[in-house]
Amino acid sequence: MIAICKAIGTSLVNGCRYIKAVVTGKSDVQETLQVTQFGIDSNPVDNINAVYANTLVNNLPVALGIIYDSGKYNIAEKGETRLFSTSGNGTLMFNVWLRADGSILIGQSPTPSDYVNFLIKWNEFDTTMQAYLTDLNEAIAALATSAGGAYAPPTPPDFNSSKTDNIKTI
Repeated sequence: MIAICKAIGTSLVNGCRYIKAVVTGKSDVQETLQVTQFGIDSNPVDNINAVYANTLVNNLPVALGIIYDSGKYNIAEKGETRLFSTSGNGTLMFNVWLRADGSILIGQSPTPSDYVNFLIKWNEFDTTMQAYLTDLNEAIAALATSAGGAYAPPTPPDFNSSKTDNIKTI
């Protein structure tokens, strides 16, 4: 039997995520393993539709996705989605974690509190920094002139080596 059901909760049992769902009516509440593609750890919100399927149909084996057998992959909280990659032996290499609080974590740790650094809006940073350096050089030149000297501003710094071209924001 394949049915559209209503997910009403989730739980982790021995590292495997289970979805509690109303299948054919209010009295038919089932707990089933969540099936997902490798590299995606997503914990669905309550009251969302899901597909419920028995697997012993006409002796036809099907692979609908991956069932994680340890808690090292199922770490997303309710409403979150995490894309991740691993080495061939399953060691976490990188993840992009869309958090329920509206933030995104990008890096190599499965621990949210490890993410302490910030990205910046490059265009705004560069514009602000260049304007500040221009103003600073003008102030130094005015001070040098008022003291009877001269000031030759240094070449403005080029911050482009700090720019990440493959991550963009609005």
